[in-house]
Amino acid sequence: MKTIHVAAAVICREGRVFATQRGYGPWKDYWEFPGGKIEPGESAEEALRREIREELDTEIRVGERIAAVEYDYPEFHLSMECFLAEVVEGGLVLLEHEAARWLGREELHAVNWLPADLEVVRALENSAGEAEKVSIEIQKISITDVDADAVVNAANEDLVAGGGVCGAIFAAAGHEALRAACRRIGHCDTGSAVITPGFGLKAKYIIRAVGPVWQDGKHG
Repeated sequence: MKTIHVAAAVICREGRVFATQRGYGPWKDYWEFPGGKIEPGESAEEALRREIREELDTEIRVGERIAAVEYDYPEFHLSMECFLAEVVEGGLVLLEHEAARWLGREELHAVNWLPADLEVVRALENSAGEAEKVSIEIQKISITDVDADAVVNAANEDLVAGGGVCGAIFAAAGHEALRAACRRIGHCDTGSAVITPGFGLKAKYIIRAVGPVWQDGKHG
């Protein structure tokens, strides 16, 4: 069975992906991600830019590869590399396809995909699911009230108490206990960090990081 190597573009805009409907051949009316054959001497990215130019009269920027699909059709084996892409110039004019749609995540199964492209849809759904597991929470509270494994505080090389946030951390943690811990460490070079217990803080640890001090722009 012969193998056909192709590249496909998952063109994204405002949370939607661009899908095209085939207008010819045995898989007419099925939907796919636009792209085409990789010619000898071409990279997958080069082939993809050329194919989108020929099929859609559009210039794209090719991003990261998000899927590689190996699929056996009755007449051939398809080896497909799929890349995220964005439009640089052009209006995605349908020069070969029958129709096109921008599909949101909830609409991905609203069209009848080619079997190989359906594998790409599943990869997109899986990656979206992984992204949803990551959450960021913004809290507007004092650093001394943060209940976490550690808080980070800017420090000087001698690790002595300062003003502002540093002074507040010393006060909440307990001046004597934190000062004693810093004395045992002794010194921290610029660009380095040390860690002490949190003592009276809700956080378990305090990471004290020493950053450079700007002088006049002439000292490195």
